[in-house]
Amino acid sequence: MTFARRRLALAALLALSASPAFAQSTSVGGDLGGFIQNIIDLLNSGVIRGLAVLAVIITGIAWMFGHLDLRRAGTVVVGIIVIFGATTIVDLITGGAGA
Repeated sequence: MTFARRRLALAALLALSASPAFAQSTSVGGDLGGFIQNIIDLLNSGVIRGLAVLAVIITGIAWMFGHLDLRRAGTVVVGIIVIFGATTIVDLITGGAGA
């Protein structure tokens, strides 16, 4: 199979696989709020919490063996706090009730 035929087959495969996505939204902009909420739900899921625990463990081990200074270890912990506390922080700023 030549390179041009492979490219044509790949383009046809991509075109056929993308067609079901057109039926997902009837409005022009789609459901942007639902999309953003899905991202928030992903960041608050158990998998991401597990990865955060692993990040703290790895950071602690690296700090214990002297491969990481305390300032950088602190930024990892503060970053995790901001990620998981983002909804509360925004609710405090905007006066929202939260979900």
